[in-house]
Amino acid sequence: MGPLTYVMGLATVEETRDGADLCCIGSEVPKLLFPDGEDPMGKEVVVKGRKFKVIGVMVEKGMMGFETITFVPYDRRLIDTDLLTPSERAHVDAYHAEVGRQIAPLLKGADRDWLESATAPL
Repeated sequence: MGPLTYVMGLATVEETRDGADLCCIGSEVPKLLFPDGEDPMGKEVVVKGRKFKVIGVMVEKGMMGFETITFVPYDRRLIDTDLLTPSERAHVDAYHAEVGRQIAPLLKGADRDWLESATAPL
C-alpha cells in the first residue's frame, strides 16, 4: 500500500474541504501517545494546543529508518504571505511539495483535489 496506512472514511470530504485539522502521524508516535496499544486512527492528538484528527499512520521504514515525519499541510488561512521573507516562502512551498509527494498518491477524487489545493505553492 505504500509508506502510509490510510483508512478511507475516517475523514469526510466536508472535513477536508472545510480545512479540518487532519494528520498522518509517524510510526513511532502511536507508541508514545497510546502506550496501551490503542488504535490511533480517528483519535485526536494535540500539537501545540491544536487538535488534529488522525487519518493515517506511517509504516516503519525498516531497521535502518532514521526519521519519523508527520505530514500536515499548513492552514493557509493562518499564513500572511506579505509577512514572509523569500526564504520562508520557499520553505513553506518546499514542505507542501513534500506533503503532496507523500500523501497525494494515496488519495482519490475530492480528497486528492483538496490536498492539491492545500499544498499548492503560495
